[in-house]
Amino acid sequence: MRRAHSLSHLALQRLLALTPRKLWLIIFACGFSIVSLWLWAYRAPRVWACEDVPVAFWSWNQDAPSETEIEAVRAQVKADTFFIRAGQFDIKDAGFIRIMEIAGQFPCRVSVHLIYNASPAMLERFAEVDTERFAARIAETYRQDAAQAERDGCRVVGLQLDIDAPTSGLPRYAALLRLVREALPSATQISITGLPTWMNAPALRRVLDQTNFWIPQFYGDLIPKDLSDAGTITAPFALSHQVAQARRLEHPFYAGLAAYSHALLYSKQGTLIALRGDIAASDIVRQKDLQLIRRQAFPVSNDKDASIGEWRYVFQATKEVSIGNWNMRRGEHLVLNVPTAAGLRHAARTVRAEAGANLRGVCVFRLPREGDETTLTNGEIAFALADKETLDATHVRLIETSTSTTNADEDDEHNATMKLFTVAAINQGATSARLGEDAFDITLRVPRGMFQSVASLAGFAVVESLCEANGGGTMRPCSWQRANVVRLRASAWQAGTQAHATFITRGDLPASLEVQTDGRTTDVDREWRKSASLPVER
Repeated sequence: MRRAHSLSHLALQRLLALTPRKLWLIIFACGFSIVSLWLWAYRAPRVWACEDVPVAFWSWNQDAPSETEIEAVRAQVKADTFFIRAGQFDIKDAGFIRIMEIAGQFPCRVSVHLIYNASPAMLERFAEVDTERFAARIAETYRQDAAQAERDGCRVVGLQLDIDAPTSGLPRYAALLRLVREALPSATQISITGLPTWMNAPALRRVLDQTNFWIPQFYGDLIPKDLSDAGTITAPFALSHQVAQARRLEHPFYAGLAAYSHALLYSKQGTLIALRGDIAASDIVRQKDLQLIRRQAFPVSNDKDASIGEWRYVFQATKEVSIGNWNMRRGEHLVLNVPTAAGLRHAARTVRAEAGANLRGVCVFRLPREGDETTLTNGEIAFALADKETLDATHVRLIETSTSTTNADEDDEHNATMKLFTVAAINQGATSARLGEDAFDITLRVPRGMFQSVASLAGFAVVESLCEANGGGTMRPCSWQRANVVRLRASAWQAGTQAHATFITRGDLPASLEVQTDGRTTDVDREWRKSASLPVER
């Protein structure tokens, strides 16, 4: 120890004996080395091209996705890897049971990873879980499911655990993963989902060492407990930092991105009661006893003309109402958070710029399913991941059908044939309209007095008969016998939505009608308007 001290003292003396010029050169060299190391560690990664980033999906339904649904995704989004939840583990009588087992056959011709997550009860007791027994149960369940899937012609390539362990429980999670890995064939790809709150935990590296790759979830890390907290699913302002953190861990990863909406139920006092991800926006706005009291847009950046990444809608029950399996009392609030295609486009762009060489792709939550309005459509996702702006492509048809009846009680002058006239609209584009009474309108200019009444209405919330003064511009409500304008209004107009209205008309309609469509897109919160003369199909 004394010799070491003497050497250090001698080195210091020699350093002080140097001329000021040489001393400054040494200091400069040391500083340059430190700065170079810092720049190397935090250097900007290469930016990925859109077409070079593989796309995967999470499927989280109780039934396996159909071949039709898988092929629709593959055709539009070019995805070939699917993470499908096969069940959830729970604790019962000190044992481990699988609940919420998936129904149906897994898809073929794609790579499938089977996911297992943990129930809330298990997460609460994670610190006392017997890791050896739990790992054995996971491995046994996976082997059985994979064998059955392969008998059905499905190619299962890996197992993924979705266990949102507390940060303090990461060492135990690492031990569990090591045991699972040892119990399965070496060719099995082991992966996990990850929380943003784990990023700075030293124990995270021990967890990742037991995996082939992981999927950090860059969304949904904060659920507002109080109505006054305007929380969002996505976090565009934090995304760049989070992706850079994942890159610096130098472990292969998919970037988990959100394409789903969720609903939150709050009490009269504003306290969170429950959360669900399966309530469609159209079902909410259709409820007359739910009043939209607040609508808030969240841009993806501070730029003046920034796109909107997410919308937050606050509804209040004016009386008791049932929505899904929620029975809302008067005064309670329902909050709906809805990400947009523009938000997903911004997130994917950020990932391509910040992820670096260890990026394996992006994984979108959730897989679009037939009839599911709670996720972005395949078209919206495809446009977003290709870094293209979404465009409105609403298609309207006017159809006059066969004679329905003749009014024989009127004199010959007014004895006109009654017909059915249908206005059919479909949102074929990759953009949706923001929710509310001003979501989407169709305005038709028709011969005065020709429309008699409404026979049926589907997808539209309101139909109005209006009188437009000569010269146009001013419209006011009037009777069907006098109306020369018909307006249809929808409170929700999501991509893929269809709506139609059928009217009883008198006499023959002209060969074409002037039609105007109006809406407010979710992506940039601006109004779009299109006018055209459309033929009447017969």
